[in-house]
Amino acid sequence: MASVNKREWTTPKGEQRSAWEVRYLLSGKHKSKSFARKKDADTFKRKIEDDIARGNVHMLDGTVTVKRMCDEWIKENEDRVEAKQIGLSSMGNLRRSVDLHLIPNLGNIKVSELRVAHVEDLFRTLMKSHKLSPRTARSHVFYLRQACEFGRRRGYLRSDPITPALKLMRGLKMPKVRTFTTEQVRDLLKAAEDRAFWQHPITFLRLKCFVHLAAFCGLRYGEIVGLTLDSLDFDEGMIRVRTALSRFDEVKGPKTEAGVRDVPMPVHLSALLSRWLSHYFVENERNLVFRTDTGLQIRPSNFHGAHWRPLLRRAGLDDGKGSFHFHALRHFASSWWIANGMDLPTVASLMGHSKFDMTLQVYAHPVLPVVRHAEVMGRLANRLLDVPALSETAAAVTLGSAICATVATPEISR
Repeated sequence: MASVNKREWTTPKGEQRSAWEVRYLLSGKHKSKSFARKKDADTFKRKIEDDIARGNVHMLDGTVTVKRMCDEWIKENEDRVEAKQIGLSSMGNLRRSVDLHLIPNLGNIKVSELRVAHVEDLFRTLMKSHKLSPRTARSHVFYLRQACEFGRRRGYLRSDPITPALKLMRGLKMPKVRTFTTEQVRDLLKAAEDRAFWQHPITFLRLKCFVHLAAFCGLRYGEIVGLTLDSLDFDEGMIRVRTALSRFDEVKGPKTEAGVRDVPMPVHLSALLSRWLSHYFVENERNLVFRTDTGLQIRPSNFHGAHWRPLLRRAGLDDGKGSFHFHALRHFASSWWIANGMDLPTVASLMGHSKFDMTLQVYAHPVLPVVRHAEVMGRLANRLLDVPALSETAAAVTLGSAICATVATPEISR
């Protein structure tokens, strides 16, 4: 498959030169590489023969740029959209990353010449020039890695310049998510009970359902609007999360495999949902529980602008520090369950996480007021030291009551 031969020649200046040349056939084309020593040529010959036998080498096309590779990668993913392998939302994110960040910064570089330094420069540029957070900038590096994996399958590059660069990006902290305290959720639930003069009964009850599904069951917005009639098991008192709705109105699976789960439905929420179905459910081909009165998608931008933010203002929670996102109710649900004694594996399961460390890192926020921390810690210390309680009242305090009294079931108004 390969041969080693001594090659001798005379330079234009009349100087005699020689080298040991390894010749081999790769992908139907003759290739060669020269060495000053026969020992090095023999070593390379053995390596290239072994690589060819194992299929570890490919003919690189040195003319392919990052732009061309990304364009071809986009086309491949468009085919995957048609085959229902990925959704339009994922495709949109991919295309924006390529068009706005990857091609403008790396497009003219030949893929075969892409190095770790290029990837590190991209990361810094996205943060400094594009004003992206470190985590967002890193997400675009992940898109580049996917494009390069495609390029390796096509034989455009042999090395992996992305993984070494990603090692330097480890340890990036998760952004702090502003979440609700127990009292703030109480205020929010109370505000959701009173219909504003401008609210239609349909939008009033729908908003109420959304708030309770997020605060009591920890459902994501996409999972709420993706609920179908089959998702609501009133006999067993369960919400069977099996679908979610994308911003392109596509019914798809939950965010992850672990997102397929069964979440207990509190009695008051069961009554709310039953009322919604009996009075305002709009029949549609996909049996989605929540649609507009004309059967259209409830767009996130409209929900947040026309319903969620006005609710925050009525609850006195719009303090000018940046409005709470609706997703903060999901954070609260996880924290509330943990603070009231639910074990972490169960919380992770209800949240749709495969591992509970993700639940702790992202969703477990403190819900106890700071002054109660000392009370609970002192009581636990006394219990360990076997110090008798000072009074019957102190002895009767439990962690659950220290955190919050159970939220009363609100009356369902028409």
